[in-house]
Amino acid sequence: MPAHDHSAAPGPVDFADPGPVTAEDLAEGVRLVVDLLRSPAALAADWDAPAGPLEWSCWETAEHLADDLFSYAAQLGPQAPPAPSHVPFVWRREAPGKPANVIFAERAGGPEAMAQVLDACGALHVAMVRTAAPQARAFHIFGTTDAEGSASMGLVELFAHADDLARGLGLAWTPPAEVCARVLARLFPEFPIGTDPWATLRWATGRGGLPGRARRTRWQWDSAPRSEQLRIVRVTPKGPLTDWQHVHNTIIPTHQLSLEEIRDRAARNRLFTAYLGDTLVGCSTVRPPDEETPAATVIARILPDHRRRGLGTRLHRHARTEAADLAPTVETCVLATNEDGLAFALAAGYQETERYLLPGDTIPYITLTQP
Repeated sequence: MPAHDHSAAPGPVDFADPGPVTAEDLAEGVRLVVDLLRSPAALAADWDAPAGPLEWSCWETAEHLADDLFSYAAQLGPQAPPAPSHVPFVWRREAPGKPANVIFAERAGGPEAMAQVLDACGALHVAMVRTAAPQARAFHIFGTTDAEGSASMGLVELFAHADDLARGLGLAWTPPAEVCARVLARLFPEFPIGTDPWATLRWATGRGGLPGRARRTRWQWDSAPRSEQLRIVRVTPKGPLTDWQHVHNTIIPTHQLSLEEIRDRAARNRLFTAYLGDTLVGCSTVRPPDEETPAATVIARILPDHRRRGLGTRLHRHARTEAADLAPTVETCVLATNEDGLAFALAAGYQETERYLLPGDTIPYITLTQP
């Protein structure tokens, strides 16, 4: 397999503060992928072959990638007001099951024409990211984003589909670790720390495994602007404990926990606090299975003043990711008087399996399982 590895030093990168994703990162990503597709081995390969695990051919996948970059650029355009949905271009599928695109490459021009189309669409996206105002917003089905989020999304498309194309065309591909780290920090707040950034990005997008983590069959990035993004922090027995305590005891007034009790729970379970900017909005618990409960238990709690804004969905998604490597099934537990929490669990697909009272309590807990 021909070598085409652009990472200078693959391996673990410090995730603590990888920095923002920039237009220069996006420009580098476009350049690397275009160079990959213009390599002699790529130009001589069979572009009708499937693109790695995808059902699309390599040609169709590259067209889809170019279309993604064009679309992300276009979504940053309308700002008075920002587009509330996709900009209404005419989308077309060439056959059932094929990608729906605005952009198509002239097939008679061969792989070089495809590389040129991708280069042009990438340049449009880079230009829009570079010139967008800080308040500019772009619609996406995963959530409205800003210019930095748009650049990060473009890089995920570039790196993930370059991986698909490399596997289909018989090439080697590894993107820069430091750029992967920045993209992970921006779009995937649930990513594990201390692992190889590219391997982690492949895991985050359902394209590979990661030691100690179940392979993802469903995934979604968090494209919200940083000021609106949920920041999730692990709680350890050494702290910080008071924020987690505040959320828990506010939502479950019948079972007030002391700091010592929380310290004990943090040693046995995975506890997290959630912040929107610097504002505390929630906490979560991920409890491993035991002899009595074969499922992992996932509990996401959002303070009343911050509900109905999608924060519970994001916090629950993070908790489900944490639980995926603990057990194949999950359950949750809700105080019966917490009507918002019960409605959220039912909407997330949980089904009630049990009601029980703790000694001395008068309000039951409801156990629900997700099939």
